[in-house]
Amino acid sequence: MPDLLYYDDLLYEDLGDAIEIKLHMIGGWIYIDTPIERKTVNSTELRYDGVPRGILTYVINEHPNEDVSTSDLKKAKLSTSRDLRQVAIKAGIKGYVKDLFMPVCNKDSIKIVKTVKLKASEAEALIDSLY
Repeated sequence: MPDLLYYDDLLYEDLGDAIEIKLHMIGGWIYIDTPIERKTVNSTELRYDGVPRGILTYVINEHPNEDVSTSDLKKAKLSTSRDLRQVAIKAGIKGYVKDLFMPVCNKDSIKIVKTVKLKASEAEALIDSLY
């Protein structure tokens, strides 16, 4: 999916120091959404029948801001033998995106936060870290 530019003439520094940044998953695409633009996190669409897409849809869209364990995934029929860290990294959640939106990510547990508030310089750094 292409990136979107909402406001061509607006700068992050114009928005103050509490800019709301959201993480979304739509279909097989993971997005960072700011008041100025929407940027794609992953470089290719996650396969509809793939393990990462199922797990991340469950965590991001159905259980945001919650610790989700491998036993929770098993109950939801999304069990995997993969390390949950690798699932997130393979899907493109890494670097600064991982640092901001994934406070818990280990072999057996994952937590993804849907919304963070950043300073203008942090928001710009996040957007610049994406493709």
